[in-house]
Amino acid sequence: MNILILEDHDSIRFSITQHLKEVVPDAEVYEFDNPSKADEKSTEIHFDFAICDLEFNVGSNLLIPERCEEEGIPFMVYSAHANKILLNRINELGATCYVSKSSSRSEMKKGIDSLLTKRKYYCPHITSISKNKESHVETEPLDLSKPQRVILDLLDSGLSRPQIAEKLFKSITTINNHLAIARDKNECRSTDELLRRHRFWEQID
Repeated sequence: MNILILEDHDSIRFSITQHLKEVVPDAEVYEFDNPSKADEKSTEIHFDFAICDLEFNVGSNLLIPERCEEEGIPFMVYSAHANKILLNRINELGATCYVSKSSSRSEMKKGIDSLLTKRKYYCPHITSISKNKESHVETEPLDLSKPQRVILDLLDSGLSRPQIAEKLFKSITTINNHLAIARDKNECRSTDELLRRHRFWEQID
């Protein structure tokens, strides 16, 4: 049995692997901290199960869930990253289990055990998000041009608008115009909201 783990925190990877080894000691466990490397490996080897986080550096990454859906591999999402839009997408991709990292360690184990027996399981926190109609702000993916993405990346890195203008050899007015257009197009009330949504979703050129 081959199991893929995609998780960029060493201690969490260790915890998941430790539990897997207790339950299925003969399993071959392949650990990755990078979505692209995990996806590349999945073209070389057949995985029977996958457990993956969704958040890496900035935004959501669905490479492994999409690969699992294509190949019919049962997978579990173990991530602090969740809202209704993302949940809907994960449901479309056929996730067997979805457990929030804000849940207890016993919930993580319950999710893994359910995955290995191919029983659908969403932890109470994830279930509450899917049912709640008021308390969770939706986070739609952004529609951005390449220059807008570059500016948001630089803002997120801590640069000020004047510093960004200098770095990109543009005027501050041009930078402000790009941000204003991005806010209007994506119905964001502020640049902070624009940045929040930009951080949530992986931006792909």
